[in-house]
Amino acid sequence: MPRTFVALDADFGSLNTIPQHVTLMGKCEACGSMREIDRDALENKAGVHVWLADAQKRMVCRECGAKKGKIVPGYYGVDH
Repeated sequence: MPRTFVALDADFGSLNTIPQHVTLMGKCEACGSMREIDRDALENKAGVHVWLADAQKRMVCRECGAKKGKIVPGYYGVDH
């Protein structure tokens, strides 16, 4: 069965408030592409207490090069 990413409808302020089992996706608001974010790499680069709004300002899309990234917390589910 294919897995589908299900976004959480929650407003997390900083990275340390998001539970470790939650998957982080980077979504480009310009072209719509989504990629999974390596949480450990993000914590090492920006710090565990980084505000998501600040981290989003630094994101660059690998597909189109736009700086219109958004961090989307969620989980993988299965289509029924």
